Amino acid sequence: MAGQGVVAQLSGLIQATSAEQTAQIQAAVAAQGAQVQAALAELNVQFQETNARLDSIEKQLDRIWTLLVLIVATLFATLTILVTTLLLRG
Repeated sequence: MAGQGVVAQLSGLIQATSAEQTAQIQAAVAAQGAQVQAALAELNVQFQETNARLDSIEKQLDRIWTLLVLIVATLFATLTILVTTLLLRG
């Protein structure tokens, strides 16, 4: 009988300790989950900002290429006119 009482007390202590540790672990996991969610939200904001900057850079590069093509075409036309003029005079 005395042994059964000790076993019952120990079982109760083990269950109480187990429940307490489970609660602590669940709280820690919840806290970590909240931190991970906050970090993911911040990364998402940074990702969107980076995409916006890359879009802006892409538009600027498109303008630069357009201007470069226009400059090269103008240069080519000018050289063609110059060479034609020199050939007709000569």
